[in-house]
Amino acid sequence: MVSDWLSDLAGGLFGGLIGDELTEGRGEKAATKQLAAFSAGRAVTIPCAFRESTGAARPRWRHGRLELSKGRAAWTRRFGRAPELVLGRGETTALHSRSVTRTEALRVNPKLVVLAYQRGESTIEFAIRHGDLRVMARVLEIPATQR
Repeated sequence: MVSDWLSDLAGGLFGGLIGDELTEGRGEKAATKQLAAFSAGRAVTIPCAFRESTGAARPRWRHGRLELSKGRAAWTRRFGRAPELVLGRGETTALHSRSVTRTEALRVNPKLVVLAYQRGESTIEFAIRHGDLRVMARVLEIPATQR
């Protein structure tokens, strides 16, 4: 109990420096529990970063959470109450997946994976943990890795 609390505190304080190493084992267990909950028909919430670009400029990453339920993904800003983006499985086209770049690592954890989708005229990207890919694949198509 106390060690879990200390691990979460270290992960929050130090992020990608040492915190991920301490919380990595708990992350795999949580991902397995989330997948089981999702398979049982319950909605699952995962932390993620999101950005949407409509033109040549790259917008900043915004942190929040992605609620995944059968056939629906709803992204909400970190302290937001209502979803800002709601997606269905057929509304997006998977473009590619990739690692976080060096410049992006200043805003998001470098251990995350970035999933890019086409939605109408805009490109949307989610940065999520590797352990959350299995749950995400149940709602949205996981794009192939960009080379």
